[in-house]
Amino acid sequence: MIVKKIAKNILNTAKYSVERQIKRTGEKAVLIVSSENTALLDYELVQFVATKNMPIYLLGKDITELTEKLASQAISVNSVVVDPANAEDLTLAFKRIENEDCYAELVIYNTPQAEPAGFLDITEKTVHSAWREDCLSSFYVAQQALKPHVASWRRYIDFWRCIIITPR
Repeated sequence: MIVKKIAKNILNTAKYSVERQIKRTGEKAVLIVSSENTALLDYELVQFVATKNMPIYLLGKDITELTEKLASQAISVNSVVVDPANAEDLTLAFKRIENEDCYAELVIYNTPQAEPAGFLDITEKTVHSAWREDCLSSFYVAQQALKPHVASWRRYIDFWRCIIITPR
């Protein structure tokens, strides 16, 4: 129950950010970095963004099923299967987005690794995995998303790092 409530709050916050972005700059691209743990939340979010006629870029390792589900609902997304924690892969993905004369005004980054009980069973492997997926990949995504903004002297980008708490 608590997890659903948190997910709903995150979804509402992301929707608010999309609305604010449209009012501030008009229709610009939205980049959603997804994982299998956040696919349901991302599906609802993509449905919402699609009603605003904004270009949607969906990045992640496990997005094939989500992309197929969206396609069955006639929702068009530009999906790029990529490991967000791999700097080289991410650079290529953002080059593809830039080649389409588009850049993200809003980045919604969902991270699934925050667990309330996680501090009780810390091992080197779980710490490394969580750091790589949560911190390192969000840094890479932000770094790549900001490049076109810096080049065009823009000083602002919305970057939402949503943390999904997953129960054990």
